[in-house]
Amino acid sequence: MPKYTIEARSLNVLGVAGHDFWVLRDEQGKALAELHGLATDRQTGEALTIGTDEARHSLRAWNLALDGAYAASVGTDVSRSTFIEDNQQSRTVIIGDKDEILARWNTAVKAMPELNALNLNYPKYGFKVFGDTVNSNSAFRTLGELMSLPVEGFPGRVEPGLGNRMLSEERIEELRYREQPAQNRELERTPANDPIRQGHPDHALMQQIREKIEGLKNSGHLHAADNDRISASVYALAKQNNFSSVDEIALSQQTSAAAAGEKIFILQGASDNPAALRAYMPTKEAIQTPVEQSFEKVQTLQSSGSAQERAQQQPSHQIPEQEARQRTTVPSL
Repeated sequence: MPKYTIEARSLNVLGVAGHDFWVLRDEQGKALAELHGLATDRQTGEALTIGTDEARHSLRAWNLALDGAYAASVGTDVSRSTFIEDNQQSRTVIIGDKDEILARWNTAVKAMPELNALNLNYPKYGFKVFGDTVNSNSAFRTLGELMSLPVEGFPGRVEPGLGNRMLSEERIEELRYREQPAQNRELERTPANDPIRQGHPDHALMQQIREKIEGLKNSGHLHAADNDRISASVYALAKQNNFSSVDEIALSQQTSAAAAGEKIFILQGASDNPAALRAYMPTKEAIQTPVEQSFEKVQTLQSSGSAQERAQQQPSHQIPEQEARQRTTVPSL
């Protein structure tokens, strides 16, 4: 099946600020559409470059169709303008089958009427001095989380509003895209290979992991929209390191060399026991790895050899016992 992509881009504003937005591309790399939050004239419905009057201008979500076939498929006209520019900061956030990528994109598009019905005031010149700034970058976060994609800023850019949302986290969780079993693939998610389902031998382990990931929601580093992927990634990490349970999960603390939350640690056993099993992985990797890919990794591990054979080779992300003796609790890692 053709591979489509969703990328994040940032439009340079006055050389220092950034207007972040999403781009949908087909298997040839052609841009099909853009998702934006834009200041919009309440009377004319026209999208504006920047909002200057909160009474007249609202924040609205826009799906700009750049391709004729795509425009026809969603019943709209081809946009006469694009925010894509050469040498623009950008990154590919996800690559996947056409159906999956379009399903993610369409989840955000379907939520647009609710977003626009809020009729939020667009802050004057995109920034609110007193109070929370909810602007185009807030729409970028909201739309990204609705698509269940990791939302990050761009280096060297001032991005007011990026930390805020148009909807509550609870409402985004209700509306967001949820990964479905892939179609026409060799591996089908059935009770035999899907630990989320009842009847799988690792169902209890998966539930344990999921609950502990949800318990990190106040850490400031994880978002509810990423929980499915993080849980599946941690499950794969646990199986790779021969864990039978995950008794504690924590994010790394800030050090002189790294920011807080860059790694996610798991532990089996008591945190004050130097012999307890410990392992870790980059948090960014856990967020970005699709659920199916994590489950496939476990299937590959199980089919490549017994747990006893794997135990003879210590995985690269397992923490050696001698090092663990100097680290009495998971958070201190």
